[in-house]
Amino acid sequence: MARGCQALTDYRIVTDNVSHGTKIGRAAGLSYDPNRDHNIATCRGDELLGGVIFRNYRKNSIEVHMAGFDPYWITRNMVWAISGYVFVQLNCNKAIAFIEETNLDSLAIAVKVGFIEEARVRDACEDGDLLILSLRKGDCRHRTSGLDSLVYFHRHSQ
Repeated sequence: MARGCQALTDYRIVTDNVSHGTKIGRAAGLSYDPNRDHNIATCRGDELLGGVIFRNYRKNSIEVHMAGFDPYWITRNMVWAISGYVFVQLNCNKAIAFIEETNLDSLAIAVKVGFIEEARVRDACEDGDLLILSLRKGDCRHRTSGLDSLVYFHRHSQ
């Protein structure tokens, strides 16, 4: 079977793995603090394909930072897990993403999921502008009533 056509059973969603959070954070250009931040990652076997770090929860919103190491990391189940955590478990009204304008892969993923550009901070990054995108709960196409039991974070030892 071609790599892009692997069965979904080959993929698994992993939450709050410190090693994954550290790798995702490093790739996203930020530090991961397991005492403050959460993460959701897509894995194939033991291989980390990509993931999202959540930080700065403000009751109404949360920041989302992503990094992918494989072009197939952002599965439908991953989008549902992210949406379920942000909009169902935390009951946020908005997810906020900070993406460098030169990071075309992350921008494409964010736009495909439904994020829209809200602001642009000129010359904030080494290679150009920092884009601030957001996704409102009401605009999320991946939020359904069945998501409430999909992802609930709990701390566990690594």
